[in-house]
Amino acid sequence: MKKYVYPYKIFTNEKVMYHFNVDKLYITEVNNNHLDLLNKLAQFDYEEVQANILDEEQKQCLNDLIEFEMITDEQPNIKEPTVVCKPTSYRIVLTEQCNLACVECFATKNINCLKTMDSETLFEVLEYSFKNNNNKSTQYCFFGGEPLIKFDLIKEAVAKIEEAEKNHLVKNPVLLITTNGTILNDEIIDFFIDHNVRVGVSIDGPKEIHDKLRPYKDLRGTFDDVKENYMKMYNKGVNLHVLITPNPDFLGNLKDIVKYVLENFPMKELTINTPFKYDTLQWSVDGEKYAHILFDIYKLTQEFGVILDSALSVVLGSISNGIRRQTPCSILGDEFMTLVTPHGEMSRCAQKYDSQISLGNIKNVSVSDNCKNCYAYGFCGGVCPAYKVLSGMSTDSNKCKFMHAILPNLINYLKMFEETSDDLQ
Repeated sequence: MKKYVYPYKIFTNEKVMYHFNVDKLYITEVNNNHLDLLNKLAQFDYEEVQANILDEEQKQCLNDLIEFEMITDEQPNIKEPTVVCKPTSYRIVLTEQCNLACVECFATKNINCLKTMDSETLFEVLEYSFKNNNNKSTQYCFFGGEPLIKFDLIKEAVAKIEEAEKNHLVKNPVLLITTNGTILNDEIIDFFIDHNVRVGVSIDGPKEIHDKLRPYKDLRGTFDDVKENYMKMYNKGVNLHVLITPNPDFLGNLKDIVKYVLENFPMKELTINTPFKYDTLQWSVDGEKYAHILFDIYKLTQEFGVILDSALSVVLGSISNGIRRQTPCSILGDEFMTLVTPHGEMSRCAQKYDSQISLGNIKNVSVSDNCKNCYAYGFCGGVCPAYKVLSGMSTDSNKCKFMHAILPNLINYLKMFEETSDDLQ
């Protein structure tokens, strides 16, 4: 009887060895006897290996290999990723106009050619979403620029979505907005509450850092106004979360920045956006360093009882559930977010629109041999297809370094991970 050994990688931490099952995404503590048997099973039939086992310890090790699915009756076959055809989330850019002059923002760098959506285009986008939702819950995120500049469009959109829900054209719609938090009044806050709009506010650190990165156009700082408006929404009961976009210049301070924000802005969830170059979507920070930082931040958010949404979150979700990621954009491959431009153009990417990566242009997620043969592929999902098209590169070195740093970091946090894995499932 032939048994096959699943592809695996061994990691060591404080003289303890861990076996990572590349296909099943299991992490298991092992010893030299386990490794010896795995090597023999890769060369000889199971009965032959079993017949040469002489002591109880080796018998137990062989039983361990079976119990923890390190060997299999059928030859492992890594499947191709599932192709996703239709979005389930829409990041709708109502306007590229903004009242701020943020240092790295697209709107700041393209001030003379910024577009704004009209009602007709907005309704066409919504009608598309109603016809293509596959009877799944659909998420609508109003985005910019600063979307509250077009609060009138938001009200029109929400009325249209709520009408569609009553007519069973859309199921359990989720309404979100990402805002810089400077344009708010009682009417807007009451609207958020009345229509259950979840509000994400961009806050990039304490006053001295936030004001440097997110000034008004006259270069006045925005922190005091954002803090006042945030607390006003919080005290009225708005469903709030915070978004932090790491700046490479302050990457070494990111943990302290997060700690400050957690201490000063009450929230249930914190999003840390992955820093990348807008033109190519290439990661703009050292991936290995970023992995170390996010693990420290993950531990910090656990202490505050706050859910962390970051580049690390979906990876931990994949490993904790033993589910191989089908695409770089999602775990199961059946959900992704499209970016909708003010002209109604839809992107295959949530971050950027380009005609080369429009919804109809990227039909397949091509997987390179380098990715297929990488132990991290199952929880990474491979190269971002949009990055591949826009950059002309087959791999993003910083993203690869990030993914390769996950398991060495994770085994240092296994106790914490085990305690919180139920929350990730």
